[in-house]
Amino acid sequence: MAEESSLEVQSQTAQTQARLRFSTRDEDLALPESTGPILVPTGLRRYALSTLVNNLLATEKPVPLEFLINGTYLRTSVDEFLTANGISAETTLDVEYVRALIPPLHVASFLHDDWVSSVDVLSDSQNEEWIISASYDGLLRVWEYVVRDYSYVGVGERWRASECD
Repeated sequence: MAEESSLEVQSQTAQTQARLRFSTRDEDLALPESTGPILVPTGLRRYALSTLVNNLLATEKPVPLEFLINGTYLRTSVDEFLTANGISAETTLDVEYVRALIPPLHVASFLHDDWVSSVDVLSDSQNEEWIISASYDGLLRVWEYVVRDYSYVGVGERWRASECD
């Protein structure tokens, strides 16, 4: 008997649904205005919601999406979010979706002999960009934007960091 009630509770939990109204600020990813709230299982997580929205958009290539509910990124299932925030599953949730950002890729590190006091980007008319850094050792360093050490400006000379601003 205890097993039956346990299975019954699991069955009811698996069938819990929530009504979600999707929106975005990205006009390229906007759903048609005729798309109303959608009833979804509360066990869904970010990936499943992303698949759902991509299917609704009928995109050729899926766009990875992130979801915000009440301004908070969804990092759990919808059910866990509702429970953690004291929201009833009967409430229609306004869910904003945005393009998922790819995590940054570590390419290289550039070391300084002392703390860095200022960083800026210098562009010229030929579309070349350099990163300029000043540190408390008194040197101004110029780095080529393509992730390799270009050269140092003022090596052997002492520059005050405040002059770099």
